[in-house]
This record gives sequence, C-alpha cells and structure tokens, in this order.
Amino acid sequence: MSGGLRTNLSPEHRLLDVPPKVSGTMTVTGGALGELTVHTKYAFAYAFAPDDPRTITGPMDLVTVLRVDADCVVRDAAHFSTDFTGLWAQGWNRYAYSINCSAFDRGVLAPTFSERSTATGTPDDVEAASFDPALPMPTASNCPAP
Repeated sequence: MSGGLRTNLSPEHRLLDVPPKVSGTMTVTGGALGELTVHTKYAFAYAFAPDDPRTITGPMDLVTVLRVDADCVVRDAAHFSTDFTGLWAQGWNRYAYSINCSAFDRGVLAPTFSERSTATGTPDDVEAASFDPALPMPTASNCPAP
C-alpha cells in the first residue's frame, strides 16, 4: 500500500480461493491542451482464509476493504516534453475497513482475525460507505489513534 496506488497483501495471510471483488467507476475529463484527467473511485474487497475457521464470528472477520479515490493526468508528447508525458498521479485518498491495524501501519493489508486486540467497531454507515465508492469516503477508523 505504500505509494497509495498499489496494494501489498500481508505475506503471512493468504486469500481465499476467490478473486478480490471490485466496484467503482473511472471517468475521463479534458484538461489543458494535451492533457486528460482520469478520475477513479473504487472499492476492493479481499477475502482472507482463516487460520482457524472456529475463530470467525462473521463475514467481516474475513473480508478487508480498501477504498481508493485517485486522480491521474495523461499528457501527450505533442504538447509536453518527453520528461512530462505519460501517466502522472495527481492525488489520491484511501481508506481501509475491517483491517489488521498494525499490519496497515507497516504498509500491508491483513484481515482483522489476525489482530483482534486493537480493532474496534465502527458504525454501520461507515461499513456501507466502505463498500460503495459512490458514497463519500469514510473517515472513521476501526483502528485506535496512534
């Protein structure tokens, strides 16, 4: 997850034998001459395999959600020098829900079942917004403040 635009999964945990689920949109708007801005709003849900299925109390013990809203600019060679052409990250915002907090602080995504001692509950509307990229990005965290 370092860099904001990629997800590093914890090497200590494996995903279930189902692909991650993705929901969201990508739109393109014109910018300055020779530029296009790409806006993305995605939610990624990863289902992790538990070490001991008897410890699982509900689906969110297995599922970790990452919301990412990102803007990138594409510049063409006809209007920009080669040092400034291609795809450039302009900014992003990310939010993780139902996570292992200490793993996330280390830059990797891991399930909550691997760290029950520090994660706390969050309101139902935060869970809904975590899965729905059309809603505003949540700000409440299930991790304690540093």
